[in-house]
Amino acid sequence: MSAKQVFLPLAWIVYACVGVVQILATVSGIQHATGLWWLVCWVIGIFLGGIPGLGTALGIYGAHMGWNWSLSAAFILFLGIPGFFFLMGGTVILLVAFAAKRRSRRTNTTLAGVQRIVNDYGAVQMSRKSTFADASELPYPKPVIKRAMIAAMSITQDAKTRELLKDSYVSLADWQEGIGPGPHPFETAIAIKDVRASAEAVCAASPSYMEINAKVIAEMEDLMAELKVLGL
Repeated sequence: MSAKQVFLPLAWIVYACVGVVQILATVSGIQHATGLWWLVCWVIGIFLGGIPGLGTALGIYGAHMGWNWSLSAAFILFLGIPGFFFLMGGTVILLVAFAAKRRSRRTNTTLAGVQRIVNDYGAVQMSRKSTFADASELPYPKPVIKRAMIAAMSITQDAKTRELLKDSYVSLADWQEGIGPGPHPFETAIAIKDVRASAEAVCAASPSYMEINAKVIAEMEDLMAELKVLGL
């Protein structure tokens, strides 16, 4: 239960109790000034008590003359306590407005951050020169990119865009730790024009290629499983 849920009803209860005491003081003031029957004073008090200024004056008079309160105590009852509640209410309104503005600013900042991370990752995808790349070439750590991609997929309404984001998410597996910058031996081997030399280079590079490819496939499966768990 939040503090607001606890203190707001309590504040209303206290305010209502103070209101009852003020009505009683107003009725006491009318009765002390006029000597009328208490029921008549109640009827008059209900009507006059709601008039700004007049009701307050009658209440202060009744608390002071009818109940023998000091003038300072009577003023506190009719002016100090309402002023306190007015001040507290204004403070609460300002705090709520400030909190809402702060949440809005944080949300906007978060969305801007997500867009920046997704765009930077997309730019790296477009500019890479090898099939597989070293994870150090990513603009942000993989966990940061993953969180941004998940956030983007969650708020994206367009189905095609969401599918592109899913593909990019799974493609994070193409970046592996410790494989060094590309192009890699198996890629340069294919580019050799001499057929025999190219074949020999491909054979020499095949073990490292198969090892990296196995890691990529395993991570892709893990990333697809994560999306499935998230319902994306």
